[in-house]
Amino acid sequence: MGYASGERGGLSSVEWHLLRSLKDADLQQVLALGRERRFARREVIWHEGDRAETVHLIRSGRIGIRLLTPLGEVATVAVLGSGQVAGLVAVNTTERFHSSTAVALEPTESVAIWVDDLTTIKRRLPAVDDALVQFLADRVIDLTTQLADALYAPADTRVLHRLVALSKLYDRGGTEILIPLTQEDLAGVAGVTRPTVNRVLKKEEHRGTVRVSRGSIAITDIDGLAARVK
Repeated sequence: MGYASGERGGLSSVEWHLLRSLKDADLQQVLALGRERRFARREVIWHEGDRAETVHLIRSGRIGIRLLTPLGEVATVAVLGSGQVAGLVAVNTTERFHSSTAVALEPTESVAIWVDDLTTIKRRLPAVDDALVQFLADRVIDLTTQLADALYAPADTRVLHRLVALSKLYDRGGTEILIPLTQEDLAGVAGVTRPTVNRVLKKEEHRGTVRVSRGSIAITDIDGLAARVK
């Protein structure tokens, strides 16, 4: 179960995408509101329908955002990593309930800030409010791009796009990039069926760009993979 830690060393060393435009003094005020949380692999951070009471600044690890499809299947629709934020939508909505489930895909640490505290400080510090508005605007652009991808890009291309995006998230500087997601997870992120993912991955294995194992996908040639989706 996730728990709070009293240590604060190194929090500001993470480049929080949400807070990168803030001056150091404002950044420290925001981080001072938070408490460190740690989650084990596969631990649920929140369930769909739970009250949205905290925002999580991800310090390390990965969080999967999952939805239940009309067919009763679980689809991973987003994967968030270090420097990103989970649960921010609650700051600017009146209906503060999660519309998705968040799960730690690996051991994960976050800085959890109460939504009410973040709402208060953004009223007091215009720079924080501006940062939140800009972040949400960037998210709209990202979602618009994903929607255009879903509407107009072939299914195979969408799978390759998501593989490249996930590779950036999981890149640790090694010769291979291990993505610890199942084919079902990748299908959910790409908005395609599992058979489509399986077919694309088999083609990529033949090309030597990926290696598929049970519960994970290893990218063995990211340059070759990325070259075909430019």
